Amino acid sequence: MNFLSKLHPLVLLVWYAAALACVLTRRDPVAAAAFCASGILVSLALAPERRWRRLGLTVLLAAAITALNPVFVHRGATPLFFIGDNAYTLEALVYGAAAAANVLAVLGLSVVFSRLLTSDKLFYLVGRLSPKAGLMLSATMRYIPMLTRRALSTSVSRRAAGLAGDGRLLEGGRVFLSVGAGALETSVETAMTMRSRGWGSRRGRLYSRFRLRAADFVSLAVIALLTAASILTRASSEAFDYYPRVDKIPLDAPVLIGLACAAALCVLPAAVAAAEELRWKRLLSAI
Repeated sequence: MNFLSKLHPLVLLVWYAAALACVLTRRDPVAAAAFCASGILVSLALAPERRWRRLGLTVLLAAAITALNPVFVHRGATPLFFIGDNAYTLEALVYGAAAAANVLAVLGLSVVFSRLLTSDKLFYLVGRLSPKAGLMLSATMRYIPMLTRRALSTSVSRRAAGLAGDGRLLEGGRVFLSVGAGALETSVETAMTMRSRGWGSRRGRLYSRFRLRAADFVSLAVIALLTAASILTRASSEAFDYYPRVDKIPLDAPVLIGLACAAALCVLPAAVAAAEELRWKRLLSAI
């Protein structure tokens, strides 16, 4: 991921926006399945921590969305069975499955985007428009994992000292109070440090180590090419509808080419990381 970590923040933002646009503007089940597989693949490749647990949770979420959509939406001309006087229709079930696939795709892309866009890159993007908003976002991104680690260490310390014996609910409350008090103290110290250094006393100049390089322009060109190919073939799938009956899925050549380009755009970071890994192993084998 050395190449991905060196990309300009603007390139990462453009990729995320383009991938989301491709996912959210296609309605047919084939596109939803392709985007779902792409989102899961790229998230498992670039965010390997607890990958199987995260995959299991996402599958449960998709199953819940798929199964519950016909319970609340009774449109459709093909009832499978009835719950009381309400029909559980095939069309609502298919729509729920497609919606669940799109949700999983968006979650996978968001996981990768949060991994690639570190706090300093986020502050670079937001700080020029609103330094206070950029500082708040970067501080939030820092505090969430810090508080998680602090809560874990506090819980382990209390168990090691023999103080965790009053039930999970009470113990969780005590850990929460301890971590919250520590967070308040840390925030006060941070505010005093920033005030002593003159933060906000005058309009300052933002330091930035990010510069657009040739690799960034090439990446933007590839993203633009894949996005344009997907958008130009999107018109064929816009007429697709699930109600009152599921329309015939368009599988002509232009639609499939556009879908392949959109899926390639979603997995582009994983492909770059895999190519870089293969190149590194080839160099090691040549030593």
